[in-house]
Amino acid sequence: MSDVDHTDVSVSVKGRHFNQTLGWEFCSGQDGAEFLPCIDRTASNYTYTIPLSRFMPDESILLQFQ
Repeated sequence: MSDVDHTDVSVSVKGRHFNQTLGWEFCSGQDGAEFLPCIDRTASNYTYTIPLSRFMPDESILLQFQ
């Protein structure tokens, strides 16, 4: 399954020590009506749950829409 949506947009969270593309596994609202379009990559809006830790070695992160 592709991490690029129907408009060819992908979202990544990047740090000095990591680079993670946000795919369907990060979709929030698993009980809501927007969950299936998020998984199918056909939604107009995406809501993600991004796990972060205060123990990450990176001082800053970049949210990149590409």
